[in-house]
Amino acid sequence: MRHLRHLEWLYRLGYTFQGNLSQYIYPPLRTRDAIRLVELLPGGHDKPLQCRLDVANLADTPKYEALSYCWGDHIQTREINLNEKPFSVTTNLHSALSKLRYADRTPVIGMVWYELVLVW
Repeated sequence: MRHLRHLEWLYRLGYTFQGNLSQYIYPPLRTRDAIRLVELLPGGHDKPLQCRLDVANLADTPKYEALSYCWGDHIQTREINLNEKPFSVTTNLHSALSKLRYADRTPVIGMVWYELVLVW
């Protein structure tokens, strides 16, 4: 099973990306133990960040780690591709994902959970 990474946002802003959220449709969480995960896909440093959104069940005991970071300025954002659709994230999250990505392979732990994209 592919390793998982758990990336937790420490600060919640329900209004930050309302326009962004309104145009993105999330896969449903069908059980209380389900969570949404984002797979960080390989890519060169000069390429846009590509991610894939999926659902995992905690009953399957997925492996993950927590990465805490400072939210930063929620006004200044960068764009990633989430399931081949543009999606805005904070500059700090973009920077963290950029540093975790490899050009030629999925990171050792390739799935992330982060609140803004996955809870809404």
